[in-house]
Amino acid sequence: MDKKLTQYIADMPEQRREKAKILHALVRQLFPDVQLSMQYKMPTYHLNDNFFAWGNKKSYFSVYTCSWERIADFKQRHPEIPGGVGCINFRDTDDFPITSLKKVIRNALSPGKKILEREKSVSATKKCR
Repeated sequence: MDKKLTQYIADMPEQRREKAKILHALVRQLFPDVQLSMQYKMPTYHLNDNFFAWGNKKSYFSVYTCSWERIADFKQRHPEIPGGVGCINFRDTDDFPITSLKKVIRNALSPGKKILEREKSVSATKKCR
């Protein structure tokens, strides 16, 4: 594991470290060739023009895709977990649904044609990129 990532995880509250390790392992398992950076001062995975990031925030463990379309399925299945336009904010007491997160990772790093078409139809002001 990258030295900066290892330190980032070590600095997290204990209850979030396991989530971080699981998420990192999932990304590497699904996309072994993904590039890791600490862009935005958090672990950010890049594949072609796509990215997936996660971070330790004051009250949440957050996952970022910056596209509602890429997390729409997750939000439909887990409306009790808060989030924003392209992010999911896990409270320490929230479940961490691995199967649904795998789909978020796939949608973020290798979106299908339907997702890309929906994103094109969304106003540029509603997207992070």
